[in-house]
Amino acid sequence: MPESLGLDWVRPKHTPKPLEGERRRERRVPSDHPGILQVLKPFSPDIWPTQIIETSRGGLKLLVPEFLPQGTIVQVHLKTTIAIGEVRHCTQIDDGFHIGVKLAEAVER
Repeated sequence: MPESLGLDWVRPKHTPKPLEGERRRERRVPSDHPGILQVLKPFSPDIWPTQIIETSRGGLKLLVPEFLPQGTIVQVHLKTTIAIGEVRHCTQIDDGFHIGVKLAEAVER
């Protein structure tokens, strides 16, 4: 993955095809990069540290400290990129919550 964490990293141009039997349209690529998350709708001025767990061409799997309901619109700040998307699911784990975010837009800063 590029050191800059630019758009090619957030939305890889060539993601591997899903494994046989996988229901997802795109294969996930493991990741381990920090970011900052802000809830845009419903708006919150709070920002949370987040960890990017997986990426795909159309989405992100993030580790966040609090529950976020399906349909929440979030903004994720990465090293050189800002991504906006919708929370599709949220699952509690031992050290927080995993959320799946369907990307709507990603732009380099």
